[in-house]
Amino acid sequence: MVAMRTVLELLRLLFFPGLAFMLAAGGLLLFLERKAAELLLGKTADGGGEGVAGREPEEAWPPTGGFTLSASLLALAVGLVSLVGARGDLLVMGLLFVSAEALPLAAMREAGGRRENALLPLAFRTAFLRAASFLSILIAASLRYPGGPDISLRSLRGEHIFSSLALWEGPYRFAVSGGLGIAVLAAVLLTLGDPAWEAGIRLPAAGPERLAADSLRAGQRVFLAAVFIVLFLGYPGAGNGGYPVWLPASLGWLLLGVLLRVGLSRSGRVGRRKVQWWATIPAFLSLALVAVSSFLA
Repeated sequence: MVAMRTVLELLRLLFFPGLAFMLAAGGLLLFLERKAAELLLGKTADGGGEGVAGREPEEAWPPTGGFTLSASLLALAVGLVSLVGARGDLLVMGLLFVSAEALPLAAMREAGGRRENALLPLAFRTAFLRAASFLSILIAASLRYPGGPDISLRSLRGEHIFSSLALWEGPYRFAVSGGLGIAVLAAVLLTLGDPAWEAGIRLPAAGPERLAADSLRAGQRVFLAAVFIVLFLGYPGAGNGGYPVWLPASLGWLLLGVLLRVGLSRSGRVGRRKVQWWATIPAFLSLALVAVSSFLA
């Protein structure tokens, strides 16, 4: 019985909703982004880190590079399995996202080139801002009920995040609704930015490191999209309109992210990096509004 359960868990991690699903869905999002950029802007969207084909021949890629990128992808896959199975919670989601942001920075540190060392402080700041914004959104969501935090993902079965507003009274309802609405804005901005490592790691044009980086890029897009779909729309069920409402809303969220990223591509990678600063402000404001309401109520 235990052996069969272990095999089933491994199959989930490898196929659905694990690595295979993550790579397929992420590849589709990146493909749609490129095609939308060609259609709307007449150019190909920038979908990778700076200089992905630009390492000098004498700059050997460190052996730990591919390992750290692969470990980050595995962390996201574990998070996706926990999210879909609703056996994890918001704390698990936060820790896995932070791991996926921080681990690739070890590859930059091990690379040891002048360019990587120069970009490492910038990458750390970007990773810190992305992690802080994501955690602020999760904490604000966990405080959506009066009486204290609820980090369980099971509470999102059959209802969306705004269903909790019916339990608040008076001015607290307006404050919490405003805080959760601002959290949605922060989530949109966070989705538009790039992971910190994309601006710092110079990868070969081909090979296992490039494959690991492309896979991680796709995985991070899908992980953020999936977490925010569940967080703001809930799991599909009768309480939130069922599939006839949940599915179009989810597809609309994904399409919005693709179109906004295409529009932001006019500003290049620097513009998408600045978006991380913009995402931090509404994320912290959302947390402050919801936390103060929860404390005073």
